[in-house]
Amino acid sequence: NEGFLDDVENKDIQEFKKQWFEYFGANMNDLSEKLNQGAALDDNDKENLRNGLKNFKENIFKKD
Repeated sequence: NEGFLDDVENKDIQEFKKQWFEYFGANMNDLSEKLNQGAALDDNDKENLRNGLKNFKENIFKKD
């Protein structure tokens, strides 16, 4: 809903998702657990998620 994947080519979406969930689970464990428990995200959580996605896309995501 916020356009985070708008600049990821369709052919790269599956790889992006795979790498994101690995990164998310390893680097954002508290937030991951909160989501897995079905808890609502507060504004701070949402900002941390946005920052994590931004960092992942700019520094981690490797296309095939």
